[in-house]
Amino acid sequence: MDTLLKERVIALVNNCDDEDTLKTIESNLLVEDWWDTDFTKEEQDEMLEASKQVKQGVFTTNEDAMKIFDKWKGK
Repeated sequence: MDTLLKERVIALVNNCDDEDTLKTIESNLLVEDWWDTDFTKEEQDEMLEASKQVKQGVFTTNEDAMKIFDKWKGK
């Protein structure tokens, strides 16, 4: 662990007088798993499915998608 980083963060918190900032810091430190708090169940399921498809090679690269789009636009 970077003890200097920890000391700098502690110093910043100790010198902070803004309650909203402190609440944000507290909230961030208390979050145990961003996966459960930042995404709905539907979003999680979609991302897991997308990850599964990528691992299986079932996807279109951005480059290929842009080529298809260019064809639709008539380029």
